[in-house]
Amino acid sequence: MAVFAGLMEVVPTIGPWLGGGLAVIVTLATSPHKVIWVIIGFLLIQQLELQLIAPKTQGLTNGNPPGVFVNTHCSRSVLLPEYSGFIIVLPLAMIFIKTFKYLRDSVRDGTIS
Repeated sequence: MAVFAGLMEVVPTIGPWLGGGLAVIVTLATSPHKVIWVIIGFLLIQQLELQLIAPKTQGLTNGNPPGVFVNTHCSRSVLLPEYSGFIIVLPLAMIFIKTFKYLRDSVRDGTIS
């Protein structure tokens, strides 16, 4: 069950829910009185991953603070549908940030006046 849930993490958006759904189904079949704890545990782990771990790791790999990614994901969910927003907004934000940092550093060094 854990291997299946781990493999489902690769599938965006619905993958974790499929992995958690399997855990809920197996728990219902074996001991139904524990299903609420499985659901609560799944939701807590998902929120921990989405709100803390993913922005931190994305920020470390791209050299930007995690807040940039949290704000970008929030704005994309408001402005555009799910996948098109993810494909368009985050790369555009990264291009804007990297260009701003390059221009700022160039002006400070005196290579651009």
